[in-house]
Amino acid sequence: MTPLTKKVKAEYLSSNIIICPLTSNKAYSIAVSNNGKSLSEGRLLAVSYHSRCLICNTDRTGIYCGTTNEGCYIDGECHQNGTVYSRNECLVCRSDLSSTRWSEITDGNCATYAISLNTIIITFVVILVLVMVIAIVIAVKLVKQRTAEKKLLEEIENNRRSNDHDITLPPGVRIGTYGATRRLKF
Repeated sequence: MTPLTKKVKAEYLSSNIIICPLTSNKAYSIAVSNNGKSLSEGRLLAVSYHSRCLICNTDRTGIYCGTTNEGCYIDGECHQNGTVYSRNECLVCRSDLSSTRWSEITDGNCATYAISLNTIIITFVVILVLVMVIAIVIAVKLVKQRTAEKKLLEEIENNRRSNDHDITLPPGVRIGTYGATRRLKF
């Protein structure tokens, strides 16, 4: 991988201090020129990072960065403690809770709307179980009703064969299929 070379204007402060714009959090090998053509022989390894949110160190094997408790480093951006997330007013940077994720605001209007993912999952599972129980109860009732209808139809058929016409229907029992009641003729 060939390193990217980019020339930028720097502000000269002293023989050992220059200020130059660094665009992102990464390591830079910096060489200085006072005529725009000849570069300094010594190269300086510099690491650019948001010091409010990150602390970085280098050694021979690489660059190591970790978060501080001064702010939040979320999605490649540094946010000061107390910064409210622009897309959701119920989320805020609280490095005491997390320095890498937005934290929920749990007071005021947000407290009534803050629903955790666990609450949503538990509610969904409870509703699903209730629907399944209701479906099972209905299925059992339908099977019992069909069995009772079948038994009653068998009894009617047996009575018809024996010319015995005394049939007593239990209260609430109708003879029929899919709710259509059949009239019994003797």
